[in-house]
Amino acid sequence: EMSASLVGSEMCIRDRTDTEYEIMLLFWEKKEPLTFREVQQICSAELQKDWKKQTLNTYLSKLVSLGLLAIKKDGSKNKYYAKVKKKDFMNPWLHDLCDSVFQGSISDLVLTYAGTKPISKKEIEKLKQFIDDWEE
Repeated sequence: EMSASLVGSEMCIRDRTDTEYEIMLLFWEKKEPLTFREVQQICSAELQKDWKKQTLNTYLSKLVSLGLLAIKKDGSKNKYYAKVKKKDFMNPWLHDLCDSVFQGSISDLVLTYAGTKPISKKEIEKLKQFIDDWEE
């Protein structure tokens, strides 16, 4: 059901809230299914969000309905997990940004970003490798 997931992610990236994005980041970073209680504890400890159960449930339900999160049964508990990869979530937004702001120029996008803050040697190596792979 990847196409449904991508449709959901395209909808969400354009209409998402910062909070929904933070929650998705949590799932991508943890890389394992989490119970509601675990999500609530992580949100409190790491995101400094002291939400009531109903508030968190609203966010999680919306992300499930968009096809970004899914639920699997683990005994008597439901566990939530990311249904789409981070890059699949980000790609539609990045393409829109590149097209609308940089007239489709990837080099302008990278050069503009590079001009705003230092790029680490590791990032430079990754870019070089990407270009080398692209040229082959």
